[in-house]
Amino acid sequence: PRLQLPRVPEVVVDIPAPPRTGDLREPNTLVTLIPVMGIGVMALLYLLRAFDSPNSLFSVVPLLFLAGFTIGGTILAQRWRRRDNTRQQQAAMLAYIRLLEQKRAQLQAGQDAQIAILEANFPAPDDVLNRALVRDPALWERRPEDPDFAALRLGVGRIPSTVPAKLGSVDSSEGGLRAQQLAEYYRYLDPAPIVASLQETSSLAICGGRNAILKVVRAAVCHLATSHAPQEFHMHLIAAQSSYDEWRWMEWLPHTSQMHQGGGGDLLAFDSDNIHHLLSNLSQVIDERKGHLNSGQLPHLFVIFDGTQLAEGEPITRTILRDGA
Repeated sequence: PRLQLPRVPEVVVDIPAPPRTGDLREPNTLVTLIPVMGIGVMALLYLLRAFDSPNSLFSVVPLLFLAGFTIGGTILAQRWRRRDNTRQQQAAMLAYIRLLEQKRAQLQAGQDAQIAILEANFPAPDDVLNRALVRDPALWERRPEDPDFAALRLGVGRIPSTVPAKLGSVDSSEGGLRAQQLAEYYRYLDPAPIVASLQETSSLAICGGRNAILKVVRAAVCHLATSHAPQEFHMHLIAAQSSYDEWRWMEWLPHTSQMHQGGGGDLLAFDSDNIHHLLSNLSQVIDERKGHLNSGQLPHLFVIFDGTQLAEGEPITRTILRDGA
């Protein structure tokens, strides 16, 4: 039996809002000036009395010292408050950065697990060939009841992460920018295997230069041939005679033979007569399947058109491209 790898749980990593870093609110200047003004008024009264009594002049000196100490103490208190506020903001930012690193580790672990499972289920072309050469236990391991049956690897690129980050309320502060960068960095996986399911998508069109297209299709066919048993997955090919040398290697796949033997290739067609015969058989098979309620025991039909113009006159071609085989 196939050893099924666990799926990465689709969870969302919450990133809280950064700490507020607003400037310290300064006290009202009038609050500082009122006691100084009171001391000044008292000093003025003593100064006026000094004209009548010279000894009263010495009473003004302590009041002037008191006013100076009041002003200086207020200034020092404000400075100490600013310093304490700066330290608190720095400590809060440091704690937030540590929290972001914890979130980063959680997001990275989720992405590593997602890529590891994808690489195990949809290996690179070289690894696929090695499985066939050494007859790895994973050869032909997929069964029709598996959720990834008839799924194939098309290449590598950027895909959404199954463990994304959800941002709280952020601003343009240093913490907010760090949080935004973290969420954006882990939104996608790149590079990661690009996977398509032929059970969810009835047909696929691969466009580009011919050499690039052939490489993609060859890799996809090899992946399907090594992960699916020929009794459960039939491969058909319709191509021009001029491209026979590009596709003749498929004759050795047991999936291209109704007898499931390599070297037959009776499900490959390269001329008009064989193309007509192959499509007629496919039309008959598809019609028969529509009458069976339990079609899960029947092999999956995979058809490659190397140019749809080769089969434009066949009624079944449009059905295959629209609804799948």
